[in-house]
Amino acid sequence: MGKKKNKRFKKSEIQNQIIEPKKNRLLLPPTTLIKPMSQFDRRMLDFICPVPQRGSPEASRLQKQMEMDIAFQLKLKELKKRLPHIVNARMKCGSGLPISNLLRYFFLEYLNRLFEFGPESLPLSFNVVESFMVFNNEYSFFDLGNEIEHLLSINDYFRWYENSHLPQEPRILEDILVDGNIYSYDI
Repeated sequence: MGKKKNKRFKKSEIQNQIIEPKKNRLLLPPTTLIKPMSQFDRRMLDFICPVPQRGSPEASRLQKQMEMDIAFQLKLKELKKRLPHIVNARMKCGSGLPISNLLRYFFLEYLNRLFEFGPESLPLSFNVVESFMVFNNEYSFFDLGNEIEHLLSINDYFRWYENSHLPQEPRILEDILVDGNIYSYDI
């Protein structure tokens, strides 16, 4: 029996290969691992705009282009004018209950990271909290979804739970709970 030779690649040979990223694959630097893109990765790819690193020649070229683009400057001026009012409205409109305060904390944190460092800087907690946010295309940030808050007395809740007949089909909740709304129950 003849020996089969396993072809081994040097790490430098693999790193020098150019792999075009496609919509269904994600290249993870600095490794050579390619894995299927998750739904989250696909959504984030839609939000990510390739921006060169600060201090690079490409960054200074982009800065000059932005300064010379009148339409961009007008949009930026409008954003700078309206953004503080939008943020203030989001922060003041909460009920002050714990869940509402927590959502506003995350809203402010993600907004700051998004504008300071871009979508790549969003923390792992964003994977969970993203469910409570919608992307605002007009201003390019994640905004809070519609909130419906309920304040319950713990005694009333236990009385209701003991005396009620819970529905056998959980799908009945689909008619009551609208997708995209934030339902919070504070006791």
